[in-house]
Amino acid sequence: MNSTKSNLIRNSRRSGLRQNPVAIINNQVSIEEERKYEMLGNLRIRLGKSKEEFNRILEFYKHLLENRAL
Repeated sequence: MNSTKSNLIRNSRRSGLRQNPVAIINNQVSIEEERKYEMLGNLRIRLGKSKEEFNRILEFYKHLLENRAL
């Protein structure tokens, strides 16, 4: 997804949230997760990794963080 399209989608959601403040509580988590997945997708593309390779890297990193906490 290109940045212009994602900005349009994000801005339309924001305008809807301004009109309905209760929706902020319900949609905040999904918007943050969408941004996280978009950021990770962009990182994967910049690194030139396939989805499988990138998922293995993330699992390895998660494993390292879990062992570090012990």
